[in-house]
Amino acid sequence: MTSSQRNLYAELGVQSAASKEDIRRAYHQKALRWHPDKCSDAGATDRFRNAQEAYETLMCPKRRRAHDAELEAARWQAEEARWEAQSLSDLLEEFDQMWNGDFNFNRQYRLFQVLLEKRR
Repeated sequence: MTSSQRNLYAELGVQSAASKEDIRRAYHQKALRWHPDKCSDAGATDRFRNAQEAYETLMCPKRRRAHDAELEAARWQAEEARWEAQSLSDLLEEFDQMWNGDFNFNRQYRLFQVLLEKRR
């Protein structure tokens, strides 16, 4: 799995706004926990390598910006997919929530139904 498919912040257990010191501290905790010389669990070596990769990526400003951009692009893609999957009534409910209930759902839904019927 590449770093672009993973949330390196989550792997280290830090927030995306974490400072370099927070990242370093989290990495050291993970490294002590998963170091192959100290942990004999089956996945310890992979977890240790993942922590190393996360640390190296997040400590380099250029690589960290690239990772942040990849995470943001993935969030946008997920949001687009969610909107595409919604039906008209789901969309109208979203509007109703955005306007704190001032959006007259039933009236607007009937209006959209009439408009759709006219298009057919």
